[in-house]
Formats: sequence, C-alpha cells, structure tokens
Amino acid sequence: MIVDFLKKSFAKVKDLLHTLFEGNFVMCAVSSTLFVYALIMAALSSISYDEAYTYFRYATRIAPDLLATNYANNHPLNTALIYVSAFFFPYNEFAIRLPNLIFLILYLIVSVKIAKKIPKYKLLVFGLLVLYWMLVPQYFSLARGYGISSALVLLFLYYFKEKEDNYDGIIRNFYILLLASYAYTGLLPVVAALAMYYVFFEIKFDLLDFLKKQYLHLIFLFVNYAYIAYFLLTVSSGGKPIYGSKQPFVKSVTAYYLESFSKLVPPLGKSWLLLLSIAFLLLGVITIFY
Repeated sequence: MIVDFLKKSFAKVKDLLHTLFEGNFVMCAVSSTLFVYALIMAALSSISYDEAYTYFRYATRIAPDLLATNYANNHPLNTALIYVSAFFFPYNEFAIRLPNLIFLILYLIVSVKIAKKIPKYKLLVFGLLVLYWMLVPQYFSLARGYGISSALVLLFLYYFKEKEDNYDGIIRNFYILLLASYAYTGLLPVVAALAMYYVFFEIKFDLLDFLKKQYLHLIFLFVNYAYIAYFLLTVSSGGKPIYGSKQPFVKSVTAYYLESFSKLVPPLGKSWLLLLSIAFLLLGVITIFY
C-alpha cells in the first residue's frame, strides 16, 4: 500500500514538473541547481547564532511563547515551523532548516510560472532578479524567516501581476502578505503601500461597498497587522534585543544599512553586492510590471 502511494505521488510530481518546465530546460536546470545548492548548504553549514537562539528558546520547550514580542529573533511563522520540525526531528540542525527548504520549492515553482508568462526580452531581467539573486541559497538554507517570506512575497507578486482586482483577490493578497509578515515582520511598509494602491487605484469610490462586504476579513487582518506593528515597536524598545548590538532594534537595523552604504571605498568591499542586488531589484520591478 505504501509503495503504491509513493508511486502515485511520484507520478503526480513528475507530471507537475513536466507541465511546469515543458519547453524551458534552462529554467529547469537553474531551478534544480539552486535547490541542490541550497540543500547542500543546509546540510553542511554550521548552525548560526540566530538559528541556535531560536531553537533553544522556542523549539525545546513544551509550550513556547510563539507570539513573544521582546526578541527580534522571533519571526512567528518561522518559529512555529521550526518548533514543528524539531518536534519530529529533535536535535537535528538540518531538520530546523527544512521549512525554509520546503518554501524554496514554492519559490522556484512560482518563479517558473511567472517566467513562462514573461516576454523573451524581459525574461533575462527576471532571471537575474529572482533565480540568480545572490542571497537565494543563503536565505533558504538557514532556519530564519527570510526564505519563507521571500517565497510568499513572490507568490503575492504572481497574483498581483495577474490583475485579479476583485474583492476576493484583494483580500487573498493581504492574507498572503500577512503570512509573509509573520515570517519577516519588516514587510509592513509593503502592506501599507499595497493598501494605498488598492484604495486609490482599484477600489476608488466603491470603498464603502468593499468595507461592507469584506468587514470580517478586514477586522481579522487589521488585528494581525496591528500585532505585528506592536511587535516591531516593542522589540525596538527592549534595549538590546539583537545579539552584539547596543541599540534598539529599529535603530540597529537602520544604522546597519546606512553603514553599508557609507563604506563605499574602492573596490567597494562587500557593499557592491548589496548595491548590485538593489539595482537588479529596481530594474526587475520596473521591467516586469511596466
């Protein structure tokens, strides 16, 4: 029975991959290479401080406070998934990284689905932006929230590009970003920008009708986003919530990025990687959506 189940599952996955990568062997090769590379990194890389801290503070307790607001290391969705994986595979470094690897599969599938709908002259930019971005293997091979969040944001962009601007589509996009925000709480500015876009360019004068028909979803979303905002403000006022930092969370993060751009001395050191990624990001967004 188990063998038959595995055979049927394998056949379904094979059909899905065939449909997904049909006629696009380059995307198939790049996606497979990326996944294998991230898999090797997850298996061989030493555990980082952030991963170890999250594991010992949350995954080793019977009833962990998954919604704790006083530690920057707690990305609630990532923390909850680490707790589940550690429950089944305790004291295993690779196991706590498994949730991010699973979301890498989603990331690659959505990448290919988007790429198949992009004209040839835009495909190179999209490939550089999404598949060749330097931090993809690093994000998905570590037990942190960035990989999970990246996959969900890409899923949101896929639906956003489809221009499904009916009420259900709008609510769905906010739910996707809510999950992404629980994996990386710094996405609130993106959510705020999306809300303004929908109000001013899509809903417009139908705002009251939208509020009337979707008020239950909106209340639920508002409460959750309010919690995430409270989390950011609380963790920032905690004094020293970041390992090795002497400043609150928001100030530490802001100072880190300002310092990264201020050290632009020949040959630019490591800052050129950050600048190159941001350049690809801006170029990709402009090229794909306009």
